[in-house]
Amino acid sequence: MKKPEKLKLKDAMKLIIDTTDRNKLKIGLFVNNNLDFSEFETQDQSADILSKINQVIVKAKIESRDLIAILVCAGPGSYTGLRVAMAVANVMAWSLDIPVLAYNKDELEKVLSQNLDQKFSKIALPDYSN
Repeated sequence: MKKPEKLKLKDAMKLIIDTTDRNKLKIGLFVNNNLDFSEFETQDQSADILSKINQVIVKAKIESRDLIAILVCAGPGSYTGLRVAMAVANVMAWSLDIPVLAYNKDELEKVLSQNLDQKFSKIALPDYSN
């Protein structure tokens, strides 16, 4: 049986995390100008987020070290959900030494087109305003 081919680093894989809805986790991958979101129902975002991120990464047949950036929705949204997403995104970006970028809900397309720094250089912060 032939193994599926891995995506190449030049494919510019970005992980997107959105926890603005307290009962959902939206985890996306942006590869070659294609955005693919998976949405998961949850009662406990903090307990489910890491396993769902892993599920999306495994489904795409990549590894977390293949990511070049992490984008995290900064709000507006659930206070606890935003804190959970920010903590996970910042720790993952720091451990992978890749940039993390917070975006407001209506700015995802704009942020996806930005050129990002090569290394982890700053943390992402939530926006609690409405």
